This record gives sequence, C-alpha cells and structure tokens, in this order.
Amino acid sequence: MNDCETVIDIQDMEFRWQTSGPLTLAIHRFQVSGGERLFIKGASGSGKSTLLNLLGGVMTPQRGEIRVLGQTINRLRGAERDRFRADHVGFIFQMFNLIPYLSVMENVLLPLHFSRNRYLRVTQRGTPVQEAARLLSHLDLDGEEIQQREVTALSVGQQQRVAAARALIGSPEIVIADEPTSSLDSDRREAFIKLLIHECELAGTTLLFVSHDSSLESAFDRSVALGQINGAVPTSTTGMKGV
Repeated sequence: MNDCETVIDIQDMEFRWQTSGPLTLAIHRFQVSGGERLFIKGASGSGKSTLLNLLGGVMTPQRGEIRVLGQTINRLRGAERDRFRADHVGFIFQMFNLIPYLSVMENVLLPLHFSRNRYLRVTQRGTPVQEAARLLSHLDLDGEEIQQREVTALSVGQQQRVAAARALIGSPEIVIADEPTSSLDSDRREAFIKLLIHECELAGTTLLFVSHDSSLESAFDRSVALGQINGAVPTSTTGMKGV
C-alpha cells in the first residue's frame, strides 16, 4: 500500500442507535492516508468508539458510504465484513479482550487462525511462533517464561502490550486502538505509544488511535477532534467538516 493512497474514505455517513432516535454520527467527508498515524480525540460519549466500530465493519451506518482499502464495507454482508476485518484490521480494545484461559503466546497467535492472509504474511518471514516472539520482544515482553504465562497473571501494562502484539501480527494494513492507555500512568502511556508507533512504521501500517487525552496527540502525524468532523454534535471549534 502506497503511503499517499487513501485507505479510509467516509462520505455522507449517518449513524443512529435507534431508527427514530437522534443522530450519533453525521460525517460529510473523512479520509485517512496509507501509513498515517492519526490521533482522534473527543470527550467520553462523543461517539469515538462508535466510529471505530463502523470503520472496522462491526456496525453499519443507516446512510452513506465507508470505504476501507477500496472496499465499501457497509455494503458487505455480515460474514463478509467479519472476513474483511480479520484479514485487514487489527483492534486494540480499551479492555484488551484477551482470552483469559490462553497463554500470552496463544493470545497473540489467535488472529492467524481466522485469517489466512495474515498467516501467509507471517510465514513468508518465518514461523508464527517466531513472529509472535519477535513482536512480544519488541514490546518488552521478552523470554519464553513470560510468553507462556496465562494472560491473567500479567500486569495491566503487560496485558496491554499483548493486545498490541495480537493486533499487529500478520501486518494488517490498519490498526485501530480504542482508548488502550486509559488505565496507565503517564510514563507507561508514553512508552507504550512509542513502541506501538514504531511497530506500525516497520510494517507500513495505518494507525488510528482514539483517546480523550489530548496530551498524547503530539506523538502522531495528525490529530482530529471528532467534534470537527461530526455534524451530529455541537462544536465550538471553527473549521471545515471535511478532513
């Protein structure tokens, strides 16, 4: 994927939780370029997580188009969206969503069981276990002893890095991070973001990082306030809706 190519393109998109309810999101135009590291900021309840779920094909809008990697994902059937997400998108959830009865290594390898594309990318460079170990090592989880532990035995910061390695394995074109640093202190937040951005740069991965903490935005290529692009909520920020 060429870095200057548009990998995400939203046009005239509207989403509401209930048919007769108020709009949650109304985005006229929003674009993200390949390889970009984008920080999306907004207050709690502003629709940040909803936007990420729409971009990942977890949900679909009532109106408009969401094109990801050239595919209009809201026109795909549910199973097709699931396949697309497994092949092309790595998620880091706010609560990590690790499988508690699996080891660190098994959690990281999990996406390869659902995506042949990501599995094949990994095996071009070595074995899945070698690639998972490399990612974990780069994220400061080095050594077989820690990699074979159950994830419930890890600290919050360590679990966060396992979730990042799971999202990154198989070099998905897009990684989406939903408030993944909310439970960490400032030093651990900064260290984690540096590691995450470094791994995305190595793989040429586009990173969308959502947070209400604007102190983090200086680490990213570009910052967007959700209120600037979302016509469904009032905003005091002056500017164009299109990004």
